[in-house]
Amino acid sequence: MTLDQHLNRLRLVVADQGVGKATTREGFGSRMMNAVVQRIDGTVDYRDNAPGLRAVLTAPIQEG
Repeated sequence: MTLDQHLNRLRLVVADQGVGKATTREGFGSRMMNAVVQRIDGTVDYRDNAPGLRAVLTAPIQEG
């Protein structure tokens, strides 16, 4: 897992070496992640980690 900042955005990268995203079904974890990402006005991108899955979350950094 890495967390870094580029200009006024944060980027959180989480990866594993499991089976990857085996189905298109959206489970509880995916729904929860999407709700959090939407709440912080961010985006999440899932990519093949060969093997496994890599999730990259980006969001604006709000000061104050």
